[in-house]
Amino acid sequence: MSEQRICTICDTAVEGRQPCPYCSDETNWRDVSAMSGEEKIQELERWMTLQVEMHLLYKRLHQIFGRYVATHELTSTNKIHLHAELVTGIQPTFDDVVNLIPENKRVGPFNIKGSDSEQE
Repeated sequence: MSEQRICTICDTAVEGRQPCPYCSDETNWRDVSAMSGEEKIQELERWMTLQVEMHLLYKRLHQIFGRYVATHELTSTNKIHLHAELVTGIQPTFDDVVNLIPENKRVGPFNIKGSDSEQE
């Protein structure tokens, strides 16, 4: 028998390193449209504890933000931008998201200089 742990999202007992079955069941997810910006921030922080498989995490983030969230946006350094988006309701542009990556670490056809119209 494997060791049990408690899910930090819903307090359900979970076997070992298995995903939380309660949180993995989408029918148990709160309706995002009824949540305030602060409640969405709390939801984001709970989900960042990785209690579910990654595809469910990204699906929930898409519901919370109404857009796809890039992996680099989830770093502790960049998460402040996600919090601000939830409070203001203003979604970042593609450039805003790319510009969170340091220039020397960008891979791909990105040569962003400041606005969507300036892409090469």
